[in-house]
Amino acid sequence: MTGPSIRRLPIVACALLAALAIVGCEGGDGVQGPAGPAGSPGATGDAGTNSLTERIELAAPGVAPCPNGTILTRTGQDDDGDGELADSEVDTTTTSCGTTIKSRTSG
Repeated sequence: MTGPSIRRLPIVACALLAALAIVGCEGGDGVQGPAGPAGSPGATGDAGTNSLTERIELAAPGVAPCPNGTILTRTGQDDDGDGELADSEVDTTTTSCGTTIKSRTSG
């Protein structure tokens, strides 16, 4: 029985073994290797902007609902660098009641 099907048996067996070897070699990831050397420093970034805080007295003391006065605090970045906080540069606005500070004289 040396027909064509017996001659193909070694080729089919080799192909089957090769397929099993490829599938059988798949495993999980290995352990993380050591860190490489540090890279060179990057380019210098653009200069930052100054942060500004502005305090505005909205109402004089004695006016409801804040008997000690109302204070508006605005903060933001001075994007144009003019030292002023323009309306377009305001990031946060907080309204609060003022407080009375009593001075004490030591004697």
